[in-house]
Amino acid sequence: MKPSRNVSLAVCALATVLFADGCGTSGSKPIFFAEVIFQVAPTRGGAAMFSVDSIVAGGIEHKLPGTFTAPFNIVLENAAPPYEGRFIRAGDSDISVRLIRIPATGLTETDVTDETGIGKDTAVVAATELGVVAATPAVPNPEVRFNVCAPFDRVSNCFPDQGTNGLPFNGTLGDAFVTRLIGASTRFTPTTPSIYFLEGARDSVNAVLRGTGYLLRIELVVNQQIRQTGTGGGDVVVRQDL
Repeated sequence: MKPSRNVSLAVCALATVLFADGCGTSGSKPIFFAEVIFQVAPTRGGAAMFSVDSIVAGGIEHKLPGTFTAPFNIVLENAAPPYEGRFIRAGDSDISVRLIRIPATGLTETDVTDETGIGKDTAVVAATELGVVAATPAVPNPEVRFNVCAPFDRVSNCFPDQGTNGLPFNGTLGDAFVTRLIGASTRFTPTTPSIYFLEGARDSVNAVLRGTGYLLRIELVVNQQIRQTGTGGGDVVVRQDL
Protein backbone atom coordinates (compact mmCIF):
# COMPACT_ATOMS: atom_id res chain seq x y z
CA MET A 1 0.00 0.00 0.00
CA LYS A 2 1.51 3.30 -1.02
CA PRO A 3 1.52 6.23 1.45
CA SER A 4 -1.61 8.36 1.56
CA ARG A 5 -1.21 12.09 1.16
CA ASN A 6 -1.70 14.56 3.97
CA VAL A 7 -2.93 17.96 2.87
CA SER A 8 -2.63 21.13 4.95
CA LEU A 9 -5.33 23.75 4.77
CA ALA A 10 -4.34 27.25 5.89
CA VAL A 11 -7.65 28.43 7.28
CA CYS A 12 -8.46 30.12 10.59
CA ALA A 13 -10.01 27.66 13.06
CA LEU A 14 -12.22 29.86 15.20
CA ALA A 15 -15.18 32.03 14.28
CA THR A 16 -17.84 33.95 16.18
CA VAL A 17 -21.52 33.57 15.35
CA LEU A 18 -24.83 34.50 16.93
CA PHE A 19 -27.88 32.38 16.09
CA ALA A 20 -31.29 33.67 17.06
CA ASP A 21 -34.56 31.80 17.74
CA GLY A 22 -34.38 28.38 19.35
CA CYS A 23 -30.79 28.69 20.58
CA GLY A 24 -29.57 28.85 24.14
CA THR A 25 -26.43 30.92 24.57
CA SER A 26 -23.53 31.06 26.95
CA GLY A 27 -23.03 34.71 26.01
CA SER A 28 -24.15 37.23 23.44
CA LYS A 29 -21.77 35.80 20.82
CA PRO A 30 -20.73 32.22 21.62
CA ILE A 31 -17.57 30.93 19.90
CA PHE A 32 -17.63 27.59 18.14
CA PHE A 33 -15.80 25.67 15.45
CA ALA A 34 -16.41 24.66 11.86
CA GLU A 35 -18.63 22.15 10.12
CA VAL A 36 -16.49 19.37 8.64
CA ILE A 37 -17.92 16.92 6.08
CA PHE A 38 -16.45 13.60 4.99
CA GLN A 39 -18.24 12.79 1.73
CA VAL A 40 -17.74 9.22 0.48
CA ALA A 41 -18.67 8.31 -3.10
CA PRO A 42 -17.93 5.51 -5.58
CA THR A 43 -15.27 6.52 -8.10
CA ARG A 44 -16.88 4.80 -11.08
CA GLY A 45 -20.59 5.02 -10.32
CA GLY A 46 -22.81 2.26 -9.05
CA ALA A 47 -22.48 0.96 -5.50
CA ALA A 48 -19.29 0.89 -3.44
CA MET A 49 -18.84 -0.58 0.02
CA PHE A 50 -16.56 0.91 2.66
CA SER A 51 -15.78 0.91 6.37
CA VAL A 52 -14.65 3.75 8.63
CA ASP A 53 -11.22 3.18 10.17
CA SER A 54 -11.29 6.41 12.21
CA ILE A 55 -12.41 10.02 12.21
CA VAL A 56 -10.44 12.45 14.37
CA ALA A 57 -11.12 16.11 15.19
CA GLY A 58 -9.33 18.16 17.83
CA GLY A 59 -7.74 15.09 19.38
CA ILE A 60 -11.10 13.25 19.72
CA GLU A 61 -11.67 10.03 17.77
CA HIS A 62 -14.93 8.58 16.46
CA LYS A 63 -15.42 4.97 15.39
CA LEU A 64 -18.29 3.58 13.32
CA PRO A 65 -18.58 -0.23 13.30
CA GLY A 66 -19.89 -2.04 10.25
CA THR A 67 -19.86 -1.61 6.50
CA PHE A 68 -21.60 1.20 4.64
CA THR A 69 -22.69 1.79 1.06
CA ALA A 70 -21.50 4.93 -0.75
CA PRO A 71 -22.59 7.66 -1.39
CA PHE A 72 -22.57 8.64 2.26
CA ASN A 73 -21.98 11.77 4.37
CA ILE A 74 -20.38 11.94 7.81
CA VAL A 75 -20.51 15.42 9.31
CA LEU A 76 -18.83 16.85 12.41
CA GLU A 77 -20.54 19.92 13.85
CA ASN A 78 -18.57 22.26 16.12
CA ALA A 79 -15.38 20.37 15.24
CA ALA A 80 -11.97 21.68 16.33
CA PRO A 81 -8.87 21.13 14.17
CA PRO A 82 -6.88 19.21 13.18
CA TYR A 83 -9.11 16.83 11.21
CA GLU A 84 -8.42 13.43 9.70
CA GLY A 85 -10.58 10.67 8.25
CA ARG A 86 -9.47 7.19 7.19
CA PHE A 87 -11.83 5.10 5.07
CA ILE A 88 -11.24 1.55 3.81
CA ARG A 89 -12.85 0.11 0.70
CA ALA A 90 -14.69 -3.19 1.09
CA GLY A 91 -14.68 -5.50 -1.91
CA ASP A 92 -13.50 -4.57 -5.38
CA SER A 93 -15.12 -1.14 -5.79
CA ASP A 94 -13.03 2.00 -5.26
CA ILE A 95 -14.17 5.00 -3.24
CA SER A 96 -13.37 8.69 -3.30
CA VAL A 97 -13.42 10.67 -0.04
CA ARG A 98 -13.81 14.43 0.00
CA LEU A 99 -13.21 16.52 3.12
CA ILE A 100 -15.13 19.80 3.06
CA ARG A 101 -14.39 22.35 5.77
CA ILE A 102 -17.06 25.04 6.17
CA PRO A 103 -16.14 27.83 8.62
CA ALA A 104 -18.77 29.16 10.99
CA THR A 105 -18.72 32.61 9.32
CA GLY A 106 -17.73 34.02 5.95
CA LEU A 107 -14.21 32.62 5.78
CA THR A 108 -13.05 30.65 2.75
CA GLU A 109 -14.50 27.18 2.40
CA THR A 110 -11.89 24.57 1.51
CA ASP A 111 -11.77 20.91 0.55
CA VAL A 112 -9.33 18.08 -0.15
CA THR A 113 -9.87 14.65 -1.70
CA ASP A 114 -8.27 11.24 -1.78
CA GLU A 115 -9.32 7.92 -3.27
CA THR A 116 -8.50 4.26 -3.26
CA GLY A 117 -7.08 2.56 -6.32
CA ILE A 118 -4.60 0.00 -7.54
CA GLY A 119 -2.46 -1.11 -4.62
CA LYS A 120 -4.26 1.25 -2.23
CA ASP A 121 -7.14 0.17 0.00
CA THR A 122 -7.37 3.20 2.32
CA ALA A 123 -8.38 6.77 1.45
CA VAL A 124 -7.12 9.44 3.87
CA VAL A 125 -8.17 13.09 3.96
CA ALA A 126 -6.78 15.56 6.48
CA ALA A 127 -6.77 19.23 7.36
CA THR A 128 -3.85 19.88 9.69
CA GLU A 129 -3.95 23.60 10.46
CA LEU A 130 -3.05 24.48 14.04
CA GLY A 131 -1.52 21.11 14.89
CA VAL A 132 -1.21 17.47 13.94
CA VAL A 133 -3.49 14.55 14.67
CA ALA A 134 -2.52 12.97 17.98
CA ALA A 135 -0.98 9.50 17.87
CA THR A 136 -3.41 8.35 20.56
CA PRO A 137 -6.60 10.42 20.30
CA ALA A 138 -9.07 10.52 23.16
CA VAL A 139 -12.47 8.84 23.36
CA PRO A 140 -15.37 11.33 23.30
CA ASN A 141 -17.51 11.60 26.41
CA PRO A 142 -20.29 12.06 25.71
CA GLU A 143 -20.29 11.04 22.06
CA VAL A 144 -23.43 12.41 20.42
CA ARG A 145 -24.48 11.54 16.91
CA PHE A 146 -27.60 11.83 14.80
CA ASN A 147 -28.25 9.11 12.21
CA VAL A 148 -30.35 10.56 9.39
CA CYS A 149 -31.97 8.48 6.63
CA ALA A 150 -35.01 8.12 4.39
CA PRO A 151 -36.22 4.73 5.68
CA PHE A 152 -38.01 2.18 3.57
CA ASP A 153 -40.91 2.28 6.08
CA ARG A 154 -41.69 3.78 9.49
CA VAL A 155 -40.09 0.94 11.43
CA SER A 156 -36.85 0.67 9.44
CA ASN A 157 -33.68 1.63 11.32
CA CYS A 158 -31.17 3.85 9.52
CA PHE A 159 -28.36 1.31 9.84
CA PRO A 160 -27.62 -1.17 8.47
CA ASP A 161 -30.59 -0.51 6.13
CA GLN A 162 -29.50 3.06 5.14
CA GLY A 163 -32.75 3.64 3.23
CA THR A 164 -32.97 5.71 0.05
CA ASN A 165 -29.86 7.57 -1.17
CA GLY A 166 -29.66 11.20 -2.19
CA LEU A 167 -32.80 12.83 -0.74
CA PRO A 168 -32.18 16.39 0.57
CA PHE A 169 -33.09 17.67 4.02
CA ASN A 170 -32.44 20.74 6.17
CA GLY A 171 -32.97 22.04 9.69
CA THR A 172 -31.00 22.57 12.89
CA LEU A 173 -29.23 20.60 15.59
CA GLY A 174 -27.39 21.60 18.72
CA ASP A 175 -27.16 21.58 22.49
CA ALA A 176 -28.32 23.96 25.24
CA PHE A 177 -25.73 26.57 24.21
CA VAL A 178 -25.38 26.59 20.40
CA THR A 179 -27.70 25.66 17.54
CA ARG A 180 -26.19 24.73 14.18
CA LEU A 181 -27.99 25.41 10.89
CA ILE A 182 -27.89 22.40 8.58
CA GLY A 183 -27.60 23.07 4.85
CA ALA A 184 -26.39 26.67 5.05
CA SER A 185 -23.49 26.12 2.59
CA THR A 186 -23.72 26.24 -1.18
CA ARG A 187 -20.81 23.77 -1.35
CA PHE A 188 -22.63 20.94 0.41
CA THR A 189 -26.29 19.90 0.37
CA PRO A 190 -27.25 17.46 3.15
CA THR A 191 -28.67 14.26 1.69
CA THR A 192 -29.67 10.86 3.00
CA PRO A 193 -28.08 8.83 4.43
CA SER A 194 -25.89 10.92 6.74
CA ILE A 195 -24.39 10.78 10.21
CA TYR A 196 -23.90 13.98 12.22
CA PHE A 197 -21.57 14.12 15.23
CA LEU A 198 -22.06 17.04 17.62
CA GLU A 199 -18.71 17.77 19.25
CA GLY A 200 -18.49 18.98 22.85
CA ALA A 201 -22.22 18.73 23.52
CA ARG A 202 -23.39 19.94 26.94
CA ASP A 203 -26.54 19.59 29.09
CA SER A 204 -29.00 18.54 26.36
CA VAL A 205 -29.04 17.86 22.62
CA ASN A 206 -31.73 18.22 19.99
CA ALA A 207 -32.40 18.18 16.26
CA VAL A 208 -35.25 19.52 14.12
CA LEU A 209 -34.87 18.25 10.55
CA ARG A 210 -37.22 18.26 7.60
CA GLY A 211 -37.41 16.44 4.27
CA THR A 212 -39.87 17.13 1.47
CA GLY A 213 -42.24 14.50 0.09
CA TYR A 214 -40.76 11.48 1.87
CA LEU A 215 -40.32 9.95 5.32
CA LEU A 216 -37.27 11.19 7.22
CA ARG A 217 -35.89 9.34 10.24
CA ILE A 218 -33.54 10.63 12.96
CA GLU A 219 -31.84 8.37 15.49
CA LEU A 220 -30.20 10.20 18.41
CA VAL A 221 -27.30 8.09 19.65
CA VAL A 222 -25.40 8.86 22.88
CA ASN A 223 -22.30 6.81 23.68
CA GLN A 224 -23.25 4.18 21.08
CA GLN A 225 -26.80 3.75 22.46
CA ILE A 226 -29.94 4.90 20.61
CA ARG A 227 -31.75 7.21 23.06
CA GLN A 228 -34.43 8.83 20.89
CA THR A 229 -35.91 8.28 17.41
CA GLY A 230 -38.30 10.21 15.21
CA THR A 231 -39.82 9.49 11.79
CA GLY A 232 -42.17 11.67 9.79
CA GLY A 233 -43.02 13.51 6.62
CA GLY A 234 -42.69 17.02 8.06
CA ASP A 235 -40.56 18.37 10.89
CA VAL A 236 -38.92 15.51 12.75
CA VAL A 237 -37.79 16.36 16.30
CA VAL A 238 -35.58 14.49 18.76
CA ARG A 239 -34.30 15.73 22.13
CA GLN A 240 -32.34 14.20 25.02
CA ASP A 241 -30.89 15.44 28.29
CA LEU A 242 -27.28 14.39 28.78
